Amino acid sequence: MTRRLAHLSDPHWGRRWLPGAADALRAFLLDRRPDLVAVSGDLTQRAKVREFAAARRYFDALGLPCLAVPGNHDVPLYRLHERLLAPHANWRRHFGTDLEPAYADPELAVFGLCTAHPFTLTEGRVTAEQVARLEHAILRTSPSQFTVLVLHHPLLQADPTDRDRTLRGAERLVRMFGRVKVDLVLSGHFHHRMMVNLQEAWPRLPRPVHQVFAPTACTERGRKKDRGRTGVVMVETEPTGFTVEFHYLEGREYRREASHSFVRGPHG
Repeated sequence: MTRRLAHLSDPHWGRRWLPGAADALRAFLLDRRPDLVAVSGDLTQRAKVREFAAARRYFDALGLPCLAVPGNHDVPLYRLHERLLAPHANWRRHFGTDLEPAYADPELAVFGLCTAHPFTLTEGRVTAEQVARLEHAILRTSPSQFTVLVLHHPLLQADPTDRDRTLRGAERLVRMFGRVKVDLVLSGHFHHRMMVNLQEAWPRLPRPVHQVFAPTACTERGRKKDRGRTGVVMVETEPTGFTVEFHYLEGREYRREASHSFVRGPHG
């Protein structure tokens, strides 16, 4: 059975947020009716209560199943007492106490991973304990389920000209990919679209694992080839494979700009 997953990232409610783009995104999602909306972090600009409240109202109004994980902007930057003592307090107040939510149906298993940490700034961090919990959860899934990991930060430095913003602890997470089946990784942080095959950087992986980076969803903060643009990713899965589509807002409507299809073999 076909499953449809919408992936959006970095909406950044707050300064430079674009209400028109948010309205168009709402219309697009309500037209497509995905089985799940996955949001890979940076829902806010400065982790303020009013920004979280606005994001919560937006996703509640959609009326669609939603899974969201924090990004580095969802941890207070300048309010040091909050950053050190209660970095995720405002997130928990509006999006629940579980920073690593999960979703499952007979065809789809989606796991959130919180990589936003109070002792890093733009970079992310994942601990051995987090990886162990995630591995245990994935081992309980069915081999027939399409397995997706949602996190904010990149697992590798795709562009050597960029400042290194990779995830601390990425190696231990990728090693886990060699022990359990992960079909797709959804991320943000870059503010421009990208797709990388992690097997090219880690040849010991027994199967390809692609990490997809969504453009910014509804803010002026697009970068590189997506400067000045907003977009969303649609993932459609079937027993025989899956398709990743990048859609961008043009005027008041979203149009598909790129599509990538993958066939599932006996090893993924």
